[in-house]
Amino acid sequence: MPFIAETLSDTDWTLISVLGYVKLWIGRELRCQACRSAMHLRRPTFRRTHFAHNPGYGHCPYDEGEYKNEREEHKQGKDAVDDYLFSVSPDDGNMATRQEYIITLGDGRRRIVDVALFRNGEFVEGHEVQLAHITPQEIDERTKDYESVGAVAAWYLGLEANINSNQKHLRKLQGVCLALDFVYTTEEETNIFDVQADSRGKADGG
Repeated sequence: MPFIAETLSDTDWTLISVLGYVKLWIGRELRCQACRSAMHLRRPTFRRTHFAHNPGYGHCPYDEGEYKNEREEHKQGKDAVDDYLFSVSPDDGNMATRQEYIITLGDGRRRIVDVALFRNGEFVEGHEVQLAHITPQEIDERTKDYESVGAVAAWYLGLEANINSNQKHLRKLQGVCLALDFVYTTEEETNIFDVQADSRGKADGG
């Protein structure tokens, strides 16, 4: 479920968020930043306003993993990680983050980075919010994809992904297991209140 797309400005395609499009660019042409297919703004009754592909498009990275029928928890997870990065990293003016950042791998495949961290304009860290079931082998594959473009991967587990085998694997892989704790205040509302880090015992949450 894309919350970032490209819109046609006066001379070129420009990245735009849903909020920015609604406030400043409403009505302008949209396309997917990942597959370049035409898109439109969708305003569902019970989900966040987001971008959606027009009918007839081909395969897109947004059809894979957490982004296929993206859950509200995943979007809130990205926002929580974004805030967390600025809370633990001194901002010297050279740090920036971007959600739904597209990287192109050596074999031509494209991946969507949940939260990309940049220093001096260079992509250096890919922060992954993993809520759906995943295996340690799949974690390793995606980590190697990030390393192939010169970036370090950091993983945050929640819900179905926050299981003992993944926790142990991440403590071995990155020295710490980062987990997302969710609070369900009502049946309709979900809030994340913390990012937990555990380098020894069982990760908090899940």
